[in-house]
Amino acid sequence: MDLKFPSDQLLQKALIEVLIDNPSGLGSKEIDQEVAKKLSLDPNLLSIVHSGSRTEFSYRLAWARTKAKKKNLIKRDESSKKWSATEVRE
Repeated sequence: MDLKFPSDQLLQKALIEVLIDNPSGLGSKEIDQEVAKKLSLDPNLLSIVHSGSRTEFSYRLAWARTKAKKKNLIKRDESSKKWSATEVRE
């Protein structure tokens, strides 16, 4: 079976949709779970390790969050450590 990760663009789109669906915000691990569920990703794909105990999927999704934050599409509340969608849309 050929396992392939979603494109950066698809990850970012799913990330934003998940945060829009959860207006009270989500933590990073919750985002990982919800995006994986939304994209119906193969559990084998989700178990590939990037380094240490971090998965490749978690690593890629962290970059998707960073890029979306730079575009002002999402924000992180530093006190609650939760991510949420911003009101601004491209």
